[in-house]
Amino acid sequence: MKTGGLAGELQALEDIAVEQKMNTQVMKIIFASMMTADDYVDAFEKLVHLSLTKAQVRPLV
Repeated sequence: MKTGGLAGELQALEDIAVEQKMNTQVMKIIFASMMTADDYVDAFEKLVHLSLTKAQVRPLV
């Protein structure tokens, strides 16, 4: 059963993340944040607001 709206969009992004071997929750959140951004500035702001630890930031570099 397909869901509509934001929940459906987020589920579709999570499915794509899993297909791309992004298995950790942090990687899925980063992927969803970047894919839902309007532009590179919005993506940057979303990533900054995630409040990730140093260990979680490592995959971004």
